[in-house]
Amino acid sequence: MNAVEIEQAVSELTEQPFARSEFPFQFLAAFGNKDTTLKRLHTGVSNKSDVVGVLQTKNTHIATCAPGQTLAALRASAASAFQKGRFNLATDGEPLEAVGHPHSQFGRHRRQIWAGSGL
Repeated sequence: MNAVEIEQAVSELTEQPFARSEFPFQFLAAFGNKDTTLKRLHTGVSNKSDVVGVLQTKNTHIATCAPGQTLAALRASAASAFQKGRFNLATDGEPLEAVGHPHSQFGRHRRQIWAGSGL
């Protein structure tokens, strides 16, 4: 997928009602992940998360949380560091407040993403 297709898919995702349990899979699908990959993550076969969330190896650790919670659990996740996840994303489904943190504790290739009203 190219950047325009990804932007369109993410925009369409934000227009849909927030489905807390399905959001991680919808978000990964918006970035062009194959149905087989999503199915394996959904069933837990390839989900490496050690917290309530979805961890795609060497890619993204995604969790949905209650309003006002933070990325603390994803930041502290040993599995996320071990699986070399490049991005952490936590959302409560509320409008996006801020994106990116270039100085994360895991080096320049790792980014933290804050999303939601009280994060």
